[in-house]
Amino acid sequence: MHSIHRNQQTLNFRMHTDKSITRFEQLYKSNYERMYYIAYDFVGDSEDARDVVSDVFTKVWNTRQTIDLEKIDGLLFVMVRNGCMDMLRKRQRNERYINACLASMDEEAESTMQEIEERTRQVQKELDELPPRTRFVIEECCCNDRTYKEVAEILQITTSGVKQHIVKGYKQLRERLRLK
Repeated sequence: MHSIHRNQQTLNFRMHTDKSITRFEQLYKSNYERMYYIAYDFVGDSEDARDVVSDVFTKVWNTRQTIDLEKIDGLLFVMVRNGCMDMLRKRQRNERYINACLASMDEEAESTMQEIEERTRQVQKELDELPPRTRFVIEECCCNDRTYKEVAEILQITTSGVKQHIVKGYKQLRERLRLK
């Protein structure tokens, strides 16, 4: 008699009827919490555990025609375990990818810093080769934030003279640095 009742439940579960929905809801409510804790023990994260269990119940619903309800407890456990293993493998792949990206960014930042330092040395070398007065004007205006008027007063020249030194200095720097 018990097997007839069980077979009727299986039939109701397999068909897409109100009874199958009710049977699935019962299955879900009676097993969700236990499956969640099993998943949580595997993955150690509540959000990931909920995702795994939700995926398992979605698969159960989608494959209800082939599920033997007499073996549902073992099936749920195996599906949760396998889902957790997949989640852990995915997490491990993501961590390896992130670590590889971080390592690449570190190398890139290091080479960028080296390039910046080298370029700065080149600019300083070319600045040193400018005529003294032109170099002084560029350093005072660009590096020390002095105005053309202030530099003109120090050198006792006009602001137009300061502009001419800057134009001449920039032109020489561009030409020399472009070649390197």
